[in-house]
Amino acid sequence: AFGPGEHNGTFRGNNLAFVTATETLNFWQDDSLTKKIRRQEKMIQETLEDIVKTCPKLKAEHRGRGFMQGLVCNATGTAKDVCKAAFERKLIMETSGPNSEVAKLFPAITISDEGLKRGLKLLSEAAKAVNDRL
Repeated sequence: AFGPGEHNGTFRGNNLAFVTATETLNFWQDDSLTKKIRRQEKMIQETLEDIVKTCPKLKAEHRGRGFMQGLVCNATGTAKDVCKAAFERKLIMETSGPNSEVAKLFPAITISDEGLKRGLKLLSEAAKAVNDRL
């Protein structure tokens, strides 16, 4: 039996997915996708770092890179609370980590700037709401 945090289907290998992803990425012959991802990665990073600064009661740390980033919330239960508050704002998030202490982001690489900005705004609002209740 797996213990908490020992298994997560997102990270399991899937040969068909790897082949499909490789061919999809080969579709772009220029670096436009890479530039878009790098730009959006920075947007995510800046938002999470802002949440760390403006929501001290979460005792959060920014972790990750690329589109796989999150907030390690060291105040017990707050990652779950942030995800719940995000869901109340129509943003689906989930926790990860052995104690569900990480509110994680994992947006699709095809997300538009507008969609990403909206999601990050909702996340910021959710984190601030949880911080204010603590």
